Amino acid sequence: MSLPFADKPEESRVYQDLKTKVLSNLTADEFDQLKESMFSEGVNGLEDEYRRLLLLGLASDKISLSGPINKTMKIVTSSTDGSLVTIFQPPSGEIWQVVAISQSRAGASGSTTSVIYMTDGSDLVTVEEVADNSGVIPLGTNSAQPLLISNEVYLSGAYSPGANATSITFAIAVVRVR
Repeated sequence: MSLPFADKPEESRVYQDLKTKVLSNLTADEFDQLKESMFSEGVNGLEDEYRRLLLLGLASDKISLSGPINKTMKIVTSSTDGSLVTIFQPPSGEIWQVVAISQSRAGASGSTTSVIYMTDGSDLVTVEEVADNSGVIPLGTNSAQPLLISNEVYLSGAYSPGANATSITFAIAVVRVR
């Protein structure tokens, strides 16, 4: 059943633009491009197109009204020899939640201090700082709130090497929430 008073589905721009796509093959980028190409005026049938976009987004797992988006959880790694590196910077328009963080170090026989930051590319906010002698450690977060990151404010990390430390690899588990 189509939306009340809406144009026929065959005339829908949402359906026309994506009529050759199987929902399970629709990428987040394709969905976002369609969404970004629509004007936000709400007239001339666009309100019905917004409803169709919402339905399509929910059916294809590209948006969620209740939390993390299905099939988007992944583990991202980044290594550093001590300098500040970007651990994970989501694509523009996406919001990701950090689920877990860990680090492992190579060639270290002394203590190292690792720091994970949120950054906008110029300013840094410390998320976690840990001194360790063990080699592999899970890192928590200092906040009871979810740690959310975007393209504008993302995760970076660095460490101060101990005796003979050659590198540290940060690993984070993330899931897209928007």
